[in-house]
Amino acid sequence: MINRIRISILITLLTMTMTQNVWGQLLAGEANNFHFLRVTSDARTAALADGMTAREQSSSAMFNNPAAMAWMPAQLSAVVSQNQWIASINLYEGSVAVQTPIGVLGLNGMIADLGLDFKNSIGSVDFINEPNGPDKSVFGFGFAKSVTDRFAFGGVVKYATNNLFNIVVKTGFDIEVKWTSHSTIGFDFGALYRTGILGLNLGFAVRNYSKTLKNTSGPYVSPSMVRYGMSMNLLSFTTLKPEDHSLMFALDYEDPLSFDEHYNLGLEYTLFSIYVLRIGYLTPHDENKINAGLGINDFMGFSLDYAWSNMGLYGNIHRFSVGYQF
Repeated sequence: MINRIRISILITLLTMTMTQNVWGQLLAGEANNFHFLRVTSDARTAALADGMTAREQSSSAMFNNPAAMAWMPAQLSAVVSQNQWIASINLYEGSVAVQTPIGVLGLNGMIADLGLDFKNSIGSVDFINEPNGPDKSVFGFGFAKSVTDRFAFGGVVKYATNNLFNIVVKTGFDIEVKWTSHSTIGFDFGALYRTGILGLNLGFAVRNYSKTLKNTSGPYVSPSMVRYGMSMNLLSFTTLKPEDHSLMFALDYEDPLSFDEHYNLGLEYTLFSIYVLRIGYLTPHDENKINAGLGINDFMGFSLDYAWSNMGLYGNIHRFSVGYQF
Protein backbone atom coordinates (compact mmCIF):
# COMPACT_ATOMS: atom_id res chain seq x y z
CA MET A 1 0.00 0.00 0.00
CA ILE A 2 2.83 2.41 0.89
CA ASN A 3 4.63 1.75 -2.40
CA ARG A 4 1.37 2.26 -4.28
CA ILE A 5 0.93 5.66 -2.64
CA ARG A 6 4.56 6.63 -3.35
CA ILE A 7 4.24 5.82 -7.03
CA SER A 8 1.01 7.84 -7.22
CA ILE A 9 2.70 10.80 -5.56
CA LEU A 10 5.64 10.65 -7.96
CA ILE A 11 3.35 10.50 -10.98
CA THR A 12 1.43 13.49 -9.66
CA LEU A 13 4.64 15.46 -9.15
CA LEU A 14 5.78 14.67 -12.66
CA THR A 15 2.57 15.97 -14.19
CA MET A 16 2.37 19.23 -12.22
CA THR A 17 3.70 21.36 -15.08
CA MET A 18 2.26 24.58 -13.69
CA THR A 19 4.46 24.68 -10.60
CA GLN A 20 7.74 26.56 -10.63
CA ASN A 21 8.91 25.15 -7.32
CA VAL A 22 12.58 24.20 -7.48
CA TRP A 23 12.15 21.02 -5.44
CA GLY A 24 9.47 19.81 -7.84
CA GLN A 25 11.99 20.37 -10.63
CA LEU A 26 14.48 18.26 -8.71
CA LEU A 27 12.10 15.29 -8.82
CA ALA A 28 10.77 15.83 -12.31
CA GLY A 29 14.17 16.32 -13.94
CA GLU A 30 12.78 19.20 -16.00
CA ALA A 31 13.77 22.92 -16.34
CA ASN A 32 17.03 22.59 -14.40
CA ASN A 33 18.30 19.03 -14.13
CA PHE A 34 21.17 19.73 -11.74
CA HIS A 35 19.21 21.51 -9.02
CA PHE A 36 20.46 19.01 -6.45
CA LEU A 37 23.73 20.96 -6.53
CA ARG A 38 21.92 23.77 -4.72
CA VAL A 39 20.80 21.61 -1.79
CA THR A 40 22.78 22.17 1.40
CA SER A 41 23.65 19.04 3.36
CA ASP A 42 26.23 20.37 5.84
CA ALA A 43 24.41 20.87 9.16
CA ARG A 44 26.31 23.99 10.23
CA THR A 45 25.72 25.72 6.91
CA ALA A 46 22.05 24.76 6.84
CA ALA A 47 21.40 26.02 10.38
CA LEU A 48 22.83 29.40 9.36
CA ALA A 49 20.60 29.54 6.26
CA ASP A 50 23.66 29.20 3.97
CA GLY A 51 25.15 32.42 5.32
CA MET A 52 28.72 31.14 5.04
CA THR A 53 30.34 33.03 2.15
CA ALA A 54 32.42 35.22 4.50
CA ARG A 55 32.95 32.64 7.27
CA GLU A 56 36.31 30.91 7.71
CA GLN A 57 35.69 27.17 7.52
CA SER A 58 37.18 23.70 7.29
CA SER A 59 36.92 21.31 4.32
CA SER A 60 33.16 21.95 4.05
CA ALA A 61 34.03 25.37 2.56
CA MET A 62 34.26 23.61 -0.82
CA PHE A 63 30.43 23.53 -0.81
CA ASN A 64 30.17 27.28 -0.03
CA ASN A 65 33.20 29.46 -0.74
CA PRO A 66 36.38 27.44 -1.38
CA ALA A 67 38.55 30.41 -0.39
CA ALA A 68 37.21 30.09 3.18
CA MET A 69 39.36 27.01 3.89
CA ALA A 70 42.62 28.86 3.17
CA TRP A 71 43.10 29.67 6.89
CA MET A 72 42.01 26.24 8.07
CA PRO A 73 43.67 25.93 11.53
CA ALA A 74 44.18 22.16 11.37
CA GLN A 75 46.64 20.18 9.28
CA LEU A 76 43.82 17.94 8.08
CA SER A 77 40.03 18.38 8.14
CA ALA A 78 37.22 16.01 7.15
CA VAL A 79 33.43 16.36 7.35
CA VAL A 80 30.64 13.90 6.44
CA SER A 81 26.94 14.82 6.38
CA GLN A 82 23.54 13.24 5.88
CA ASN A 83 20.53 15.22 4.71
CA GLN A 84 17.06 13.72 5.14
CA TRP A 85 15.45 15.75 2.39
CA ILE A 86 11.85 16.01 1.20
CA ALA A 87 9.90 13.19 -0.51
CA SER A 88 12.13 10.43 0.93
CA ILE A 89 15.21 11.89 -0.78
CA ASN A 90 18.50 11.33 1.05
CA LEU A 91 21.71 13.19 0.29
CA TYR A 92 25.15 12.18 1.53
CA GLU A 93 28.03 14.61 1.48
CA GLY A 94 31.71 14.39 2.35
CA SER A 95 34.86 16.48 2.15
CA VAL A 96 38.51 16.28 3.19
CA ALA A 97 41.21 18.95 3.03
CA VAL A 98 44.91 19.05 3.95
CA GLN A 99 47.49 21.78 4.37
CA THR A 100 50.37 21.62 1.87
CA PRO A 101 53.32 23.91 1.05
CA ILE A 102 51.42 25.32 -1.95
CA GLY A 103 48.10 25.84 -0.17
CA VAL A 104 45.10 23.82 1.02
CA LEU A 105 44.10 20.91 -1.23
CA GLY A 106 40.79 19.07 -0.90
CA LEU A 107 38.38 16.51 -2.28
CA ASN A 108 34.61 16.62 -1.94
CA GLY A 109 31.58 14.71 -3.12
CA MET A 110 27.83 14.34 -2.79
CA ILE A 111 25.39 11.65 -3.87
CA ALA A 112 21.60 11.81 -3.92
CA ASP A 113 19.25 8.87 -3.45
CA LEU A 114 15.77 9.73 -4.71
CA GLY A 115 14.24 6.81 -2.83
CA LEU A 116 12.50 5.39 -5.88
CA ASP A 117 11.36 1.87 -5.01
CA PHE A 118 9.75 0.94 -8.31
CA LYS A 119 10.71 -2.73 -8.08
CA ASN A 120 8.49 -3.24 -5.03
CA SER A 121 5.52 -1.36 -6.48
CA ILE A 122 2.14 -2.85 -7.27
CA GLY A 123 1.92 -3.91 -10.91
CA SER A 124 4.63 -4.60 -13.47
CA VAL A 125 7.56 -2.26 -14.13
CA ASP A 126 9.54 -2.01 -17.35
CA PHE A 127 12.97 -0.38 -17.03
CA ILE A 128 14.73 1.30 -19.94
CA ASN A 129 18.43 2.25 -19.58
CA GLU A 130 18.36 1.76 -15.81
CA PRO A 131 21.55 3.25 -14.24
CA ASN A 132 23.83 1.20 -12.00
CA GLY A 133 25.19 4.09 -9.94
CA PRO A 134 23.56 6.70 -7.70
CA ASP A 135 20.65 8.76 -8.96
CA LYS A 136 22.64 11.99 -8.82
CA SER A 137 26.26 12.66 -7.84
CA VAL A 138 29.05 15.22 -7.90
CA PHE A 139 32.74 14.88 -7.07
CA GLY A 140 35.31 17.65 -7.03
CA PHE A 141 38.87 18.79 -6.37
CA GLY A 142 39.43 22.01 -4.43
CA PHE A 143 42.29 24.42 -3.83
CA ALA A 144 42.64 27.48 -1.59
CA LYS A 145 45.53 29.79 -0.84
CA SER A 146 46.06 32.83 1.36
CA VAL A 147 48.02 35.47 -0.55
CA THR A 148 48.46 37.56 2.61
CA ASP A 149 47.20 37.24 6.18
CA ARG A 150 44.07 39.11 5.00
CA PHE A 151 43.26 37.93 1.47
CA ALA A 152 42.62 34.42 0.15
CA PHE A 153 41.21 32.85 -3.00
CA GLY A 154 40.10 29.35 -3.95
CA GLY A 155 38.30 27.18 -6.45
CA VAL A 156 36.74 23.79 -7.11
CA VAL A 157 36.60 21.75 -10.32
CA LYS A 158 33.83 19.14 -10.21
CA TYR A 159 32.17 16.46 -12.29
CA ALA A 160 28.41 16.07 -11.88
CA THR A 161 26.21 13.23 -13.11
CA ASN A 162 22.43 13.33 -13.25
CA ASN A 163 20.27 10.30 -14.00
CA LEU A 164 16.82 11.49 -15.06
CA PHE A 165 13.70 9.38 -15.10
CA ASN A 166 10.39 9.63 -16.88
CA ILE A 167 7.38 7.60 -15.69
CA VAL A 168 4.79 6.45 -18.20
CA VAL A 169 1.61 4.81 -16.89
CA LYS A 170 0.60 2.03 -19.27
CA THR A 171 -2.44 0.34 -17.75
CA GLY A 172 -3.63 0.36 -14.14
CA PHE A 173 -0.51 0.25 -12.00
CA ASP A 174 1.75 -1.04 -14.78
CA ILE A 175 4.40 1.57 -15.48
CA GLU A 176 7.42 2.19 -17.69
CA VAL A 177 10.47 3.95 -16.24
CA LYS A 178 12.86 5.39 -18.81
CA TRP A 179 16.24 6.74 -17.70
CA THR A 180 18.61 9.15 -19.40
CA SER A 181 21.99 10.20 -18.03
CA HIS A 182 23.63 13.62 -18.30
CA SER A 183 27.00 14.77 -16.99
CA THR A 184 28.93 18.01 -16.95
CA ILE A 185 32.06 19.67 -15.59
CA GLY A 186 31.42 22.62 -13.28
CA PHE A 187 33.46 25.24 -11.48
CA ASP A 188 33.25 27.12 -8.19
CA PHE A 189 35.56 29.97 -7.22
CA GLY A 190 35.66 32.65 -4.56
CA ALA A 191 37.63 35.10 -2.47
CA LEU A 192 37.70 36.08 1.19
CA TYR A 193 39.02 39.30 2.72
CA ARG A 194 39.74 39.97 6.39
CA THR A 195 39.31 43.69 6.88
CA GLY A 196 41.01 43.72 10.28
CA ILE A 197 38.21 45.97 11.58
CA LEU A 198 36.35 44.40 14.52
CA GLY A 199 36.65 40.96 12.94
CA LEU A 200 34.72 41.95 9.81
CA ASN A 201 35.14 39.55 6.86
CA LEU A 202 33.95 40.10 3.30
CA GLY A 203 33.44 37.23 0.86
CA PHE A 204 32.51 36.55 -2.74
CA ALA A 205 31.73 33.24 -4.48
CA VAL A 206 30.47 31.90 -7.80
CA ARG A 207 29.03 28.38 -7.68
CA ASN A 208 28.02 25.74 -10.23
CA TYR A 209 29.29 27.51 -13.34
CA SER A 210 29.12 25.21 -16.39
CA LYS A 211 28.24 25.06 -20.06
CA THR A 212 24.68 24.89 -21.38
CA LEU A 213 23.30 21.37 -21.77
CA LYS A 214 20.30 19.92 -23.60
CA ASN A 215 17.62 17.35 -22.91
CA THR A 216 14.24 16.50 -24.44
CA SER A 217 12.77 19.68 -22.93
CA GLY A 218 15.42 21.89 -24.51
CA PRO A 219 18.56 23.66 -23.28
CA TYR A 220 19.29 24.10 -19.58
CA VAL A 221 22.19 25.06 -17.35
CA SER A 222 23.36 24.03 -13.91
CA PRO A 223 22.04 26.17 -11.01
CA SER A 224 24.72 28.86 -11.21
CA MET A 225 24.71 31.58 -8.58
CA VAL A 226 26.73 34.51 -7.29
CA ARG A 227 27.02 35.21 -3.57
CA TYR A 228 28.31 38.23 -1.69
CA GLY A 229 28.74 37.94 2.06
CA MET A 230 29.90 39.61 5.24
CA SER A 231 30.44 38.29 8.77
CA MET A 232 31.65 39.63 12.10
CA ASN A 233 31.71 38.87 15.82
CA LEU A 234 29.10 41.14 17.39
CA LEU A 235 30.76 40.72 20.79
CA SER A 236 33.98 42.30 19.54
CA PHE A 237 32.46 45.57 20.75
CA THR A 238 32.54 44.25 24.32
CA THR A 239 35.23 43.27 26.82
CA LEU A 240 34.25 39.58 26.69
CA LYS A 241 37.03 37.21 25.66
CA PRO A 242 36.32 35.65 22.23
CA GLU A 243 37.47 32.24 23.48
CA ASP A 244 34.71 32.39 26.14
CA HIS A 245 31.87 34.01 24.18
CA SER A 246 31.42 34.55 20.45
CA LEU A 247 28.35 35.79 18.60
CA MET A 248 29.00 35.62 14.87
CA PHE A 249 26.59 37.37 12.52
CA ALA A 250 26.57 36.56 8.80
CA LEU A 251 24.68 38.09 5.90
CA ASP A 252 24.76 36.78 2.33
CA TYR A 253 23.16 38.20 -0.78
CA GLU A 254 22.51 35.40 -3.28
CA ASP A 255 21.77 36.03 -6.95
CA PRO A 256 20.85 32.71 -8.63
CA LEU A 257 20.59 32.34 -12.38
CA SER A 258 17.36 30.33 -12.30
CA PHE A 259 15.15 32.27 -9.87
CA ASP A 260 14.86 35.42 -7.76
CA GLU A 261 17.65 36.73 -5.54
CA HIS A 262 17.39 36.47 -1.76
CA TYR A 263 19.20 37.17 1.52
CA ASN A 264 20.63 34.59 3.94
CA LEU A 265 21.03 35.68 7.56
CA GLY A 266 22.76 33.58 10.20
CA LEU A 267 23.61 33.98 13.88
CA GLU A 268 25.97 31.61 15.72
CA TYR A 269 26.69 31.74 19.47
CA THR A 270 29.66 29.77 20.82
CA LEU A 271 30.33 29.20 24.51
CA PHE A 272 33.91 28.38 25.62
CA SER A 273 34.75 27.50 21.98
CA ILE A 274 32.83 24.22 22.44
CA TYR A 275 29.04 24.56 22.69
CA VAL A 276 27.26 26.16 19.73
CA LEU A 277 23.73 27.41 19.03
CA ARG A 278 22.70 28.58 15.56
CA ILE A 279 19.72 30.19 13.85
CA GLY A 280 19.21 31.25 10.24
CA TYR A 281 16.60 33.01 8.13
CA LEU A 282 16.09 33.20 4.35
CA THR A 283 14.09 36.00 2.74
CA PRO A 284 12.25 36.09 0.46
CA HIS A 285 11.60 32.36 0.17
CA ASP A 286 8.38 30.43 -0.45
CA GLU A 287 9.05 27.51 1.87
CA ASN A 288 12.40 27.34 3.67
CA LYS A 289 12.63 30.48 5.82
CA ILE A 290 13.50 29.41 9.38
CA ASN A 291 16.50 27.22 10.25
CA ALA A 292 18.17 26.35 13.55
CA GLY A 293 20.78 24.00 14.95
CA LEU A 294 23.34 23.19 17.58
CA GLY A 295 26.81 21.73 17.73
CA ILE A 296 29.75 20.58 19.82
CA ASN A 297 33.28 21.54 18.80
CA ASP A 298 36.63 19.94 19.63
CA PHE A 299 35.40 16.74 21.28
CA MET A 300 38.66 14.73 21.10
CA GLY A 301 39.21 16.23 17.66
CA PHE A 302 35.63 15.60 16.55
CA SER A 303 32.76 18.01 15.97
CA LEU A 304 29.06 17.12 15.94
CA ASP A 305 26.40 19.29 14.31
CA TYR A 306 22.65 19.09 13.83
CA ALA A 307 20.32 21.35 11.80
CA TRP A 308 16.56 21.65 11.59
CA SER A 309 14.78 23.42 8.75
CA ASN A 310 11.10 24.12 8.31
CA MET A 311 10.04 23.58 4.69
CA GLY A 312 6.42 24.64 5.07
CA LEU A 313 4.25 22.36 2.96
CA TYR A 314 7.04 19.75 2.83
CA GLY A 315 7.47 19.48 6.60
CA ASN A 316 10.69 19.49 8.64
CA ILE A 317 14.15 18.65 7.34
CA HIS A 318 16.95 17.19 9.50
CA ARG A 319 20.68 17.25 8.76
CA PHE A 320 23.57 15.69 10.66
CA SER A 321 27.30 16.28 10.29
CA VAL A 322 30.41 14.79 11.88
CA GLY A 323 33.80 16.44 11.48
CA TYR A 324 37.34 15.56 12.45
CA GLN A 325 40.53 17.56 12.39
CA PHE A 326 44.07 17.46 13.72
